[in-house]
Amino acid sequence: MEEDERFSICTECARHQELKKYIATNSTPDCRCALFLQTGYPCCSSAHTPNLENVFKGLIRIYYNEMDYNHHWGGHSSPIALLAVENEIINVSRIISEPTDREPGLELLDHELSGMPYPDVDKGIGIYAGHTDGQQNMLLRAIKDWDAWSLIDLKRNLQKANAHELEASFKDKLAGLIGPCKAVILNGTSFFRARIGFDRIEQEDTWGEDPTPRYVPFSDSDLGAPPPTDSLCRKAEPAGRFLSLCRIVS
Repeated sequence: MEEDERFSICTECARHQELKKYIATNSTPDCRCALFLQTGYPCCSSAHTPNLENVFKGLIRIYYNEMDYNHHWGGHSSPIALLAVENEIINVSRIISEPTDREPGLELLDHELSGMPYPDVDKGIGIYAGHTDGQQNMLLRAIKDWDAWSLIDLKRNLQKANAHELEASFKDKLAGLIGPCKAVILNGTSFFRARIGFDRIEQEDTWGEDPTPRYVPFSDSDLGAPPPTDSLCRKAEPAGRFLSLCRIVS
């Protein structure tokens, strides 16, 4: 694809501060903004900075639910429809349209965002949940609207109890996060692949009552990394490539 057929954007057309910083850091001389159709401002093109696509995908994941831009579930045909109106990512007032109301700059971005819908985690950011073994994965939710379960429980408990009664337990949870954040990993530290999951499920004999499953953990040589065909496709652990690591602490 020729350079003038690749998406480009200048700092003036970017609204989100992180996008502005990325453009300023990766700008190239004589770059013509595909949205404003002019030069003269710091500008970068995906022809020279391939990660520009992932910056947009990351911001889309932050602000939008997949249901908003997945037409299979009643949304728009692509995220571009959401970027064509007032939003937190780009400055739509600067987009130049053709007499036919086509917006070629956004069309270039749409083409690039749809090029690899389900990338491996080390290849890019996915904005579609996709399928695993023929089953639809849960649609992606906007990260800005996603709370940790501990915060959800806290909000629920605050509706029933005085905040002062919950303060001590919440401080204990925060204290548990301090250690890992302050940990220092020295050069030469050995890491090993960690086997996530369980070997099998056994049913306990409850003499006619509802059986209780018992999860049998991995043991011995099975504690090593699983073969690719046994890996499940998760957000951080794509099929065939487990990313979980552990360190042996004596």
